[in-house]
Amino acid sequence: MFENFDFGKGVISKFINFNVNESLDYYEQQFSYKQDMLQITYDNNYVIDVGWYQDFDPNGFFKIVIIKDNDWWNPVLIEKCTNTKDLSVYMEKFTSYIQDLLCYNQ
Repeated sequence: MFENFDFGKGVISKFINFNVNESLDYYEQQFSYKQDMLQITYDNNYVIDVGWYQDFDPNGFFKIVIIKDNDWWNPVLIEKCTNTKDLSVYMEKFTSYIQDLLCYNQ
């Protein structure tokens, strides 16, 4: 889903292990629903992180966060959802947020 996603400028590392396919039944891909799905690190010390909470739980949710300066206890933004359509919308929103910060700081 995110292999060709435009994460914008300033990306210094990408971890993409997102294998969820909404056209498949949950139990056909249960082990794709895990906490470590995606992490994008930017050169301005921001990170976008996506995971499924709790691991492998059919009643779980995607959580997407923006972290600044590795302060995982105080995320800048947090959203939760249960489907990839909403997750894609949040990824656009979070990427734009980071890009606005990069433009502002230049």
